[in-house]
Formats: sequence, C-alpha cells, structure tokens
Amino acid sequence: MNLSDFKIGAKLAAAFVVVVAMTVGLGLFALGKVPSVNANVEDIATNWLPTIKVLGEMQNTTNEMRRSTASHIIFADAAKKAPQEQRLTDLKERFAKQKTLYESMITPQEKDTYAQLQQHRDAYYATIPTLFQKSNAGDSARADTEAYFN
Repeated sequence: MNLSDFKIGAKLAAAFVVVVAMTVGLGLFALGKVPSVNANVEDIATNWLPTIKVLGEMQNTTNEMRRSTASHIIFADAAKKAPQEQRLTDLKERFAKQKTLYESMITPQEKDTYAQLQQHRDAYYATIPTLFQKSNAGDSARADTEAYFN
C-alpha cells in the first residue's frame, strides 16, 4: 500500500490530525515551561530591577562626588571651595544611605564585586583630603593638584 493509494480526503484528514497533535504537544510543552518563566520574571521584577535602580543612583552620586572634587580644584577662591567640601560631605552621606539600601538587596553572586567596590570607594575617599589640601595650596601647586586629581 502506497501513499498514492489513499484518497485525497484521507490524506488531508491524516495531515490535519498530525498538525493538531503537534499543536497540542507544543501547547503542553509551553504550559510546562510557564512556571519557570514566571519565576524568572518575578525574580527580575522583585530583585534585579530595584537593585539596578539603586546601583544607578549610587553611580550618579559617585559622579557628583567626582564633579564636586573637580569644581574644588577649578575654583581659585576659597569662598567657592568651601561649599564644594560641604557638598562632598553631603554626597558621602547620600552614598552611605544608598549603600545600606543596596546591601539589603545584594545576592551571593554580587558579594565579590561589592567587596571590590568597597575597596575602591575607600581608596577614593582616602585621596580626597590630600586632594583638597593640594587644591587649597593655590596656584603654586596647581600642576601637582591636577596631576594628583588625574
């Protein structure tokens, strides 16, 4: 018996049954995967997106700190330098609050990277008093101040 021995109606019916069976199989497979997809979406929505938001805020605060220290160097007048020092203190406080919030969200995969962030932050904070001291020395130390800043 060859395929050519069957009537066209039987061939169409068999093809329809195969397509329906494949569609049902694909639907059952998809239904089986929905819970894992939902779990991933929920993890992204409840953990990763809020974490990324806080990290973005931390990055913005860090950028503001860098601009504040640059402004301190640029200004020659001591009266303009003092507000930058206060601004930097305020930004450090803001960063500390953001850091505390981030620490409550940190995942085990991020712990090593976060430890590196803390080391770099502490190293940066340690350079600021020296930078301000050089900056406050005036134009005579300008080249040294700029080199230290860079």
